[in-house]
This record gives sequence, structure tokens and C-alpha cells, in this order.
Amino acid sequence: MLPRLHGGAVGTELARRGFPLRAPAWSAEANLAAPDLVAAIHHDYAAAGAVLVTANTTCAHEHNVGAAMAEHCRVAIDLARRAGVAVAASLAMLPRSMSPDERSTAYRRAADTMRAADVLLLEGVVDPEELLRAVAATRSWPGSRWAALAGPGVAALPDAVAAAVGAGIAGLAVHCCTLQQADSALAAARSVAPQTPLAAYPSPECDDDEFARALVGMASAHRLTWVGSCCGSTPLTTAAIGASLSLAKKTTQRGGPTT
Repeated sequence: MLPRLHGGAVGTELARRGFPLRAPAWSAEANLAAPDLVAAIHHDYAAAGAVLVTANTTCAHEHNVGAAMAEHCRVAIDLARRAGVAVAASLAMLPRSMSPDERSTAYRRAADTMRAADVLLLEGVVDPEELLRAVAATRSWPGSRWAALAGPGVAALPDAVAAAVGAGIAGLAVHCCTLQQADSALAAARSVAPQTPLAAYPSPECDDDEFARALVGMASAHRLTWVGSCCGSTPLTTAAIGASLSLAKKTTQRGGPTT
């Protein structure tokens, strides 16, 4: 079975369309300052074939937006809903300047403001210890939860799989990494967790069509549940992945190779 298609980056797409990303709110500022732009980005990813988009909540932590966190998350999820597809809420890794207990409490409070989403996506995590902290802090979240390791942290995926799934995570993903990093991590994780749902949304590092072909081949090799793209991607990237998935489906139906 071929994977489902996830949308791409929101923050870098905001910047590409001219919205200034400024501290401390960064991309979260657009939820209230430019809601039509945020909604348009989600619409464009859905129009490109995505069946799941991530709401613009990545930077909507209290340390970024203060007491307005709940409003930002409510608005961000509503704007994503307008695309007419499933919605994931991004809950990103918190900074090390906060103590472990402070981070656990903040993860829990943030997740509570995101309950209108279909999926809680714990992402931007760079080590298994912090991933498990976020998983434990959000265990009362009522829907499906996925956890995603990022950057060089994707190498720790095999070490995190068993513990995260044992703690109630629906599946694990890798993102903000190269295709090669994703492939190595997924291969290692698949060897220790043959049945665990896995996903990937790496950063495009080449032409969209080339990136899409490589990603869909990797998805087939590792039996991924969903695929997408991360920082630097655009709706054109999503459309290219969708086209590669369609071609792979046709090839499979004809009985040919899928890679």
C-alpha cells in the first residue's frame, strides 16, 4: 500500500510569500496578523494533493507568544481546517534554557490547546530522551499522536521506536534531514520494528521531481505510512510527490517495480 501525502512547510512558505518572520513569535505571528495568507498556504498544499496538512502551531509556544498561545492554536487549527483535509497540530521541541520539568509542563499545556486537531505531531526533537519527555507529557491527548526526530537526531530513530510506541505513540517520523539521513534511519528502525508505522518528510535538497522520485522509492522500500516535505518545500514539491505516488500506483497495478 502506498503512503498518504502530507503537505509541506508553512514557515518557510510564509517567508517566501513575503511575510516577515521575526522574534519572538516567528511564524506564529501570521495566525493573527495574516490569517488569509496562512489559509491560502494550507489550501495550496491540499490542492496539490495533500490529505493532511500541519497547522501553523510550531512556534505557538508560551515562550514565543505568551498568554496568547490558546488563541494562536485555535486560530491556526481553524485556518488549516479550511483546506478541507485532515489537520495535524505541530508541537515542537522546547529550548534547553527551560528546565526538564518546565518543558514537561509546557508540552502538556500546549497539547491541551491543540485538541481540535486530528493528529498531534511532536516534532523538531533532536534526541530520544526529549522525545520521550514530550510523549509522556502529552499522554492524555485524546487523538492520534506521532513523534518526529529532526536533523542529525534522526539517527536515534531505532533507539526511540520501541519506547515511544510502548508509550502510546501511533508512529514515528523523520524530518528536516536529507534523503540519505532519512533512508539510513528508516532502514535501521525498520530492522528493529518491522510493524511500527513510520513516515518521512525530509527537506528538499534537489529538483522537486528528483526529490519526489527518491522519496517515493524510499517510502516503498521502508513501507512508510505517509510522506511529505519539510523546510524549503512548496506546494510544487507536494504536487511532485503526489505525481510520483500516482505513477508508483499505476506501476504497481501493472505488476512492475515501484522504485
